[in-house]
Amino acid sequence: MLKPVTFPGPCTVSVTPEGALVAIQTARPDDPLLPRIVRSLMVSRRGYGWASTRDTSYALVGLTAYLDHTKELATPSSAQIFVNGRGFGPFALDPRAKDPTRTVSVPRAELGDKPIHIEVRATGKVYRTVALAGFETTPKLEAKATDHGLTVERKTFLMEPRRASNGEMRLLPSLQPVTEFKNGDVVRVELTIHSDVPRDYVLVEEPTPSSCRVTERTELDQYEAKTWWWSRTVVLDDHLAFFARSLPKGESKIVYHMRAEAAGKACALPARAANMYVPVRWASTAETRVEVSR
Repeated sequence: MLKPVTFPGPCTVSVTPEGALVAIQTARPDDPLLPRIVRSLMVSRRGYGWASTRDTSYALVGLTAYLDHTKELATPSSAQIFVNGRGFGPFALDPRAKDPTRTVSVPRAELGDKPIHIEVRATGKVYRTVALAGFETTPKLEAKATDHGLTVERKTFLMEPRRASNGEMRLLPSLQPVTEFKNGDVVRVELTIHSDVPRDYVLVEEPTPSSCRVTERTELDQYEAKTWWWSRTVVLDDHLAFFARSLPKGESKIVYHMRAEAAGKACALPARAANMYVPVRWASTAETRVEVSR
């Protein structure tokens, strides 16, 4: 039997809307607050998910229980959408269909410069979300952060033959960072992460320039031993992902190598470090422009 816990003083408990929906739906399934929580969740949804995999899981559990209790999916509905007076639809929304959702996309050029007015005329229970996507041009993407205790810095070095302190010729990184390479050069990339506190579940995503090919591998060979502090490396076509179960306080470095192949100028977008379950707290590097010559 579980015993109640008594705290010695006042305490604050933070509950996300996703967690609140699951808790209230379980304890008081007829609470009048539930429809407001559901609507809030639908407004905060981005695409097919919420801010993190954890929030998405809780939202799906809560919404499934809510719909099972209210029986909202028992009857079909319909909706017509008006954007600045221009009509779309009506759309039949049948919950028995494989994909009962409908998406209306309007190019930005057709919206004009005046305020955008969106109206939804629905029969039955209909949920809707609105997203406005765009981009801003800038001469260069600089380092940014929403978590000021976290910083990430990227440097690229040329691997070149040089005599080591013991007299042996070895392939060592250049003494200074460089961004100009020749076809076939091996490039060493260093990501330096500074953290003011120990952190858990940190994901570092590192875009790579299109003119270079990463030489690292996702899986080790049978007799290779792991020599890095982070948990796992995933190599994709256009970027790498580094997963760290624990990031210590202070300075940590991630090092990988790539080979310069395609001649021309290219840009590596900013590398980004964030908690996998609180992605709104992040830090990124500046972009890195590299040039490869034949």
